[in-house]
Amino acid sequence: MKLINSRTIIKIVITILISILLIVPFYQLGIEIVNFTINGKIIVELKYILAGVLFIIGSIICIYDEFYSKDNNFFIEFISTKILIDTVLVILTSVNMINPIITIAVIVRDIVVDAVNVIVVREGYFIKRNILSKTKMVMIIIGIILTLFYNLPFEMLNLRISDFILIVGAVMSIVSAVQYYNINKKILQSNKLNKISTN
Repeated sequence: MKLINSRTIIKIVITILISILLIVPFYQLGIEIVNFTINGKIIVELKYILAGVLFIIGSIICIYDEFYSKDNNFFIEFISTKILIDTVLVILTSVNMINPIITIAVIVRDIVVDAVNVIVVREGYFIKRNILSKTKMVMIIIGIILTLFYNLPFEMLNLRISDFILIVGAVMSIVSAVQYYNINKKILQSNKLNKISTN
C-alpha cells in the first residue's frame, strides 16, 4: 500500500504554489504582477486569478477524494484536502478577503474532527463521512473560488454571494462537528473508560 498517492502530492504542490503566489511580495523583488479593472471600479490582481485556477484544479481532486475515492490511505487524502483549503482560508483572511470568524469556525471544526478520527481509527473503527460534512466542504470550496475571482460576476450587481456561501459553510462546519461527535460518542466514551481502567 502506498502511503501517499499522486492526488495527495498534487494537492500539496498546489498548496505550495498558491502560497507562493499570494504571500511572496513580488513587487519588492522587482516583479510586476498585472492588474486590470473590470467595469471601471473592480481592480483585479492577476495573482488571485492564477491562484483561483490552481485552487479549482485542487478542489476537483478534493471532491473526488471526498465522494469517490476508495483508497486505503483515505485519512491522508482528507488531511491533504484540509491543508489546501485551510491554508487558502488563512491567506485570504490575512488580506481581509474573508472574515476571520469563518476561518476560525472551519479550522476548529477540522481540529475536532481530526481528533475524533484519530481515536476512532485507533479503536479499529471505519471513518464514515456523512453528507453534511461533504456538503460543507463543497460550500467552502465554492466560497473560496468566488473570493479568489473577486466574487465575479455577482460583485458587479453588489451581491456578496461569496460571503453568503462561506457563512453557510461555516455554520455547516459547526453543525457537522457536533453531529460527528455525537455519531462517534460511544466510541469516544469507551476509549475514555479504557484509559481510566488502565490507569
